Amino acid sequence: MDLQVRLDQEWGAYTEKDTVSGHLIFRNKAPVNISTITVKLSGIATSRLNSGRYVESHQLFQRFQNVFPPQKITEIPVSRSLTVGSGTHIFPFSLTFPATSECHKISLDESKPNQSCTGFLHRKNKTHHLLRKLPPSTGDTLSAWEVRYFLDVTITKTGILKGVEKLQTRNILFYPVHEFSPPKSILRRRCLLAISHDSVSTSSPLAFQVDVELLNGQCLLLGYPIPLRIKLTKVGDRECFVWLNDFQTMLVGSTETHASGLVEKDTQFQVIQTMSNIHHVVSHDRALNGAELCIGDSIWNKHRLPTTLTPSFETCNISQTYTLEVRLGLQCGYSKFRTTILEFSFPVYLAPPSMDPDPYEAKSAKLF
Repeated sequence: MDLQVRLDQEWGAYTEKDTVSGHLIFRNKAPVNISTITVKLSGIATSRLNSGRYVESHQLFQRFQNVFPPQKITEIPVSRSLTVGSGTHIFPFSLTFPATSECHKISLDESKPNQSCTGFLHRKNKTHHLLRKLPPSTGDTLSAWEVRYFLDVTITKTGILKGVEKLQTRNILFYPVHEFSPPKSILRRRCLLAISHDSVSTSSPLAFQVDVELLNGQCLLLGYPIPLRIKLTKVGDRECFVWLNDFQTMLVGSTETHASGLVEKDTQFQVIQTMSNIHHVVSHDRALNGAELCIGDSIWNKHRLPTTLTPSFETCNISQTYTLEVRLGLQCGYSKFRTTILEFSFPVYLAPPSMDPDPYEAKSAKLF
């Protein structure tokens, strides 16, 4: 007895909008009595702490389809099993990914053994299930955490050889898509850059209000530049030069895994762009009090977020979050110059690449 799974989409990743469809090719040399042939599409999130000593798995969802016997036959009162003759038999199947995790639906009765969300220690602790979008396929069996999607094919046989056999398991690559929507608000960080005058006799204060803004709020799209705006507002009438001398953007990722009542955190650093000694003029000596001086986005708009980064996600036992760090080195003064380093931190949500070919320009132009 031999079984093959052929998918209609053999290459590339599936998304939450896709259906996993294909055919089961079943070959047997002799007749066999079969009760059912079932295809199951599943997603599972596994966390491993202390080098795999503590493990917890959460069943994100399950979808079943009985491909045998055919629907028309099941409506007729016949025997619980049918004899499948020798030869090659083809059974179509079609299963769709849900939009969100259904871990909260699979295990509703906390008084019964939890087969979908299993921890090997502290099983009496109540598990909190989260309703979230499905995370991407990522990790592996050797990593501290793993998200895996797969097809299982099982055959229930009757007669002398009765029993349930899992004949095939097929891994499915899943990667969500993102429908970009206009931001509700700009995310802003502000600080004051005070400038000391060369002459101690001058009493008029001078400063620049520095604003760093994420024009699409917390949402950053992988594969696209950071939608950033930087502006300085002059406070005071004294003359002063200001240059942008250093510039850096960096993502700080944090992976938090839970297993058996324990928690571990791992931090990753990804420099998006770093520049030094660029001497970009921001303010000249004739800028008036209250003047708004913007730093052109040509400095950073050619640098895109790597698509190899894992998007932000959260399951019952695993979460991936990010913080964007923006670092400015501003050189200021009139005859004596000094460099001041300013750092800005933003909690951000990394979203998968958008289906819209130009999401920022098409839907955020009104912000500029």
